[in-house]
Amino acid sequence: MVSSRIVDRFFGVALIIAATGHLFGSFGHYAVDSTEPVWAISASVLAILLASINLLRVNRPADRTLAWICLGGRVAWIALALAFNASTGNIFDPRGLTHAIVTAVTGLLQPANRERYDRVGARTDVTLQIKPAPVRKSIHVSAAPERAFKVFTGDMTRWWRPDHHIGSAPLKEVVLEPRVGGRWREVTTDGAGCEWGKVLVWEPPHRVVLAWQLNSEWKYDPDFMTEVEVRFIADQAGTRVELEHRYIEKYGTRADAVRASLDSLEGWNGALVAFAALVDAG
Repeated sequence: MVSSRIVDRFFGVALIIAATGHLFGSFGHYAVDSTEPVWAISASVLAILLASINLLRVNRPADRTLAWICLGGRVAWIALALAFNASTGNIFDPRGLTHAIVTAVTGLLQPANRERYDRVGARTDVTLQIKPAPVRKSIHVSAAPERAFKVFTGDMTRWWRPDHHIGSAPLKEVVLEPRVGGRWREVTTDGAGCEWGKVLVWEPPHRVVLAWQLNSEWKYDPDFMTEVEVRFIADQAGTRVELEHRYIEKYGTRADAVRASLDSLEGWNGALVAFAALVDAG
């Protein structure tokens, strides 16, 4: 399946090529002493700038400032097209009217914009409904925080359920790089790697916060993130391990179903039981 980013890049590059051709064609097509070359050249330059900004936005979908700039560029293009029609004395001149309609329609249909509208809609739905509570779990282990932290972060392969992975081949290893910004990923038996997220906070042996970047279809999405915070609290009998998986509302309409899965025995319940058994085994 072709991703929305590839589609956005294709149309962005195509627009730049078409606008460049339009720019050079304008010099030979229109009479020098008329105002039409000014309109044509202005439209070509604006098209190139607008396409360039949208190409930049493909890699920065969460940049709201850039999104507003893109919107402003489209409005400016529509205004320019209608102003050209006004200058000809025919507001329905198909030359300008076609530009205005195509600009408006492609702006609504562009994949990057649809995804943003979906996110805005998801956020609106969340504000009108009760947000799903974070998944909170705790378990006690008979070991010091140093060992509990090491097993949780450094021996994840040994306690993570092997059938809980996203690669096509069987799971071989779960890797958590021990630093802020470190990758959280899986390696399968065929040597392939799949990203899960990254380390946001690294405070051994007391606290780690991980970015969980698997969407509602259990696929890695670099533009999506919920958080998993784990605390290791020492007591007289060992360590109390507290886990919180938060920002579940980011899953939108799938939030309740995803939360139920994470909160089940197949989710963090079972994972922590397996983790504690490995720690207590010594």
